[in-house]
Parts: sequence; C-alpha cells; structure tokens
Amino acid sequence: KMGFPILRNVFVYDYYWRFYRNLGIRNVEDVKKYYNEPLHSMLKQMIRFQNKIPVSVLKIGIISKILMSGNYLVSLFRRIWIARK
Repeated sequence: KMGFPILRNVFVYDYYWRFYRNLGIRNVEDVKKYYNEPLHSMLKQMIRFQNKIPVSVLKIGIISKILMSGNYLVSLFRRIWIARK
C-alpha cells in the first residue's frame, strides 16, 4: 500500500532483511513462490547480498544486524548517487 519508497525506512528494511533470511530465500526465483509481482531492485540487491553470506553467519543476530546496516547504507547512498546523475 505504501509503495517501495518505504524501504528508505531502516525498520522496514530490517523487516525485509529478517523476512528473507528467516524464509531461507537465497535468490530472486525463490521469491516467486510467494510473490508474483515484479520485485524492487533494492530487494533484489538485498537477496543477492545475503546469498553471498553463509546461512550460519546470518543466523548470528549481531552479525546479521551489522551486515544489514551496512547493506542498507550502501543501498541508500547508491540511490542518492544515481539520483544526482
């Protein structure tokens, strides 16, 4: 209902991070089992980033939160940088 700009909110970003991690979604094709609409590029990037990290590492709460925060900041700055061009 709120659209994808809501992903700029760190709490919403964290929600999706944990949602995909806990469902064991490791690639974009896995999302198609649950969601038939096109996936936003920020979410695709999040899934690709999580796929590079072993599941055992993602399950460690503080490490997962640090990785999510870093990925969030990179995604946010990338969108700002692209918008400036």
